[in-house]
Order: sequence, then C-alpha cells, then structure tokens
Amino acid sequence: MRDANRAAKEIGVSIIGGHTGYTSGLSRPLVAVTALGSASGRKLVRTSGAQIGDHVLVTKSIALEGTAILAQDFRDIALKLGLRESDIEKAHHLIGEVSVVPEALALAKLGATAIHDVTRGGLLETLLEIAHLSGVGIEVDDSRLPTRPVVARFAQAFQFDPLRMISSGTLAATVPPDRVKDVKNVLTRIGVLLSDVGQVTDGVGVRITRKEESIHYRQIRCEEDELARMWNLYPRNE
Repeated sequence: MRDANRAAKEIGVSIIGGHTGYTSGLSRPLVAVTALGSASGRKLVRTSGAQIGDHVLVTKSIALEGTAILAQDFRDIALKLGLRESDIEKAHHLIGEVSVVPEALALAKLGATAIHDVTRGGLLETLLEIAHLSGVGIEVDDSRLPTRPVVARFAQAFQFDPLRMISSGTLAATVPPDRVKDVKNVLTRIGVLLSDVGQVTDGVGVRITRKEESIHYRQIRCEEDELARMWNLYPRNE
C-alpha cells in the first residue's frame, strides 16, 4: 500500500477505494485497479487517430517490463541459461522505468495523433491495435527498434521475441512528419529515448521488415504474449 500511495503522489492522483483481503490459493498480492480520468477540456489522443503519412515513434526500449519480470521471477533459470548476475541486476532495474506519464503528456501536447502504451502482447500487438482502430496500415523497420543490450541478452538466453513481450514503460505513438523534430527535441530534454521506427500507410495490419524479409501481420492476438509463454515453459512452484 505504501508503493501505491507513493505512485499516486508521483502523478498527482487520489486512491478513492479498494480493500485488502486473503484468498486461498493465491500466494502473492493481487492488485485490481479502476482508473478514472477527466479530460478537463483537453483534446483526447486516442488509439484510433493514426493518419497515413505519420511517423511511428517508440520510446525507451521494447520488452522492458517482461525482461524485468524474468530477472525477478526466473532468476535461477536465467543463471542456468548463461546470464550473469550483472545482467540480472541490470534487468531488474528496468522495472523502475514502467511509468510513461511524462512522455505521454509531452506527446499529447506536441500533436501525436495516436498513443498506446506497450503492454500485453508487446509492441507488435500495440501497433496492430493502432492500425486496426485507425483503419490504416503500419510499416516498421526492425533494425530501428530500440532494444537495450540487456534485453537482447535475455531474449537470446530465454529465446523470446522482444516484439511480442509485454513492455510497460514503452510508448508507441504516431506523429505527423512536421511534428517529429519538435517531439524528439522535447523528449530528449526530459531524458526519454525516442526511435523513429516506421510509417503509417494505406492498408491493413503491420508489416515488419527484417533485412530482406518482410512479414505482414493482420490478426490481433493479445493472448499470445511471450511472458505467458515463459511461464508455461518454466512453471514456478512457489
């Protein structure tokens, strides 16, 4: 509860309800949240606002949260797979980056047409949802995707796809070409890494280009998150 109180103070919100309890069979705390917000006269930036010609921008790194969770909950397995204590420590610290409030507010003020945090299903699922709800296609150059070295090491050891790994702390946004420079300048000033990874196009779904290979994804499958696959591969007995 101290963690919840601290987080609420950081972003200036109030906790207005809830309770604590015990349920047989659950060995860890389970938190359920209903979030209510007021636009207060401000224009809402929806997932459905992407426009053809917009640039696709991604903040920080992909697979942040999933890598941090692996470091926390699968530490023994990570060591068996060849990762070092220093890798686990670096990955564990990624959990401190899961807030996207400062960059989301900045993007909204600077004219982003669509914003979506990267949660279950990873960046691929996030972009599929933006494309579907906006009635557009999205093309992404895999070589431009921001991936922290420690994330890459965990992905190689655990054999997961960073594009499909849950990544709270990462934002995907579509921004008109004439606003990209301003967005980069502002996010640089607040210390948030920003990568220009692709473009909104006419069409459907998301096309990912890797070297000379291009894969076109059309179907939303939010249940296919890589972290869930890790739990199936390496079940925990705690």
